[in-house]
This record gives sequence, C-alpha cells and structure tokens, in this order.
Amino acid sequence: MYMERMKAIEKARSKMIAKALEKGDFTDKEVIQLSQELDSLILEAQQKNDSH
Repeated sequence: MYMERMKAIEKARSKMIAKALEKGDFTDKEVIQLSQELDSLILEAQQKNDSH
C-alpha cells in the first residue's frame, strides 16, 4: 500500500513538472491544478502514516 501511494505521488509530481515545462510557467492554471492534486496525494499519505 505504501509503495502504491509513493508511486502515485511520483507520477503526479512528474506530470506537474512536465506540464510546467511544456507551458513554460509554473503559475499556469493547469500546472496549479496538478500541484493541488499532488498536494492532496501527499496529505493523504501523511495522514495514513500518522494513523499507523
């Protein structure tokens, strides 16, 4: 389970960075949306770690 969460986080991070490089702007609407999705995944992983 832990490894699945970490893979999802890495995939989301890579997708966000690729989009930022494609757009040439880390403040682009799509990049921000991907960043928020990444934040949610990280928060979820932290909460699950704290509960164990």
